Amino acid sequence: MLEVREGRWVVYDTLRDPLKIDKTVVPVLTVKRGRVFEPEWGPHPWGWEPERAG
Repeated sequence: MLEVREGRWVVYDTLRDPLKIDKTVVPVLTVKRGRVFEPEWGPHPWGWEPERAG
């Protein structure tokens, strides 16, 4: 399951060029063979959300 969150975010393409967005998608949980798995903390110190736009 994914959750859409609204806010001001910055994501980067493969050339590290920034792109400002106003919505992001973060994982909430996955169900495999009837078992629920919650995602780990995420790739950033603050979790799965992208970097906040300033």
